[in-house]
Amino acid sequence: MKKFQLVLIVENQSSPEKAKELAERISETIMYKSLVEISEYDKFENAFRIAILGEIGANENGIEEVIKLTDLICSPWLITYQKETEGVELFFNKTRHSHFRKDDFNVIVWGNLEMINQEAKE
Repeated sequence: MKKFQLVLIVENQSSPEKAKELAERISETIMYKSLVEISEYDKFENAFRIAILGEIGANENGIEEVIKLTDLICSPWLITYQKETEGVELFFNKTRHSHFRKDDFNVIVWGNLEMINQEAKE
């Protein structure tokens, strides 16, 4: 089984409820509804940390799947391959060259998706 955790830092969210609504829209977009946590993020004003946990089907190409998944949100993502676990880690940093798939996603300033192939670890 291949699992992933997607962590996003979002700004300009005036309340936890607003951050939760954004997290739900992101979850719907990537088709995963398992919110792990929404918490305040002190480094930016009105910012929150959103964490989403999910699994990639055993028959899916996990690396390709998480690349497609993150591209549903924004781009570009930096990709690092981890040979030991046959997993990948993706990073997003907002710049003037960033593209957001939905207008309300432009509040994302940083992202990290880590995928680990559980079978390779065992």
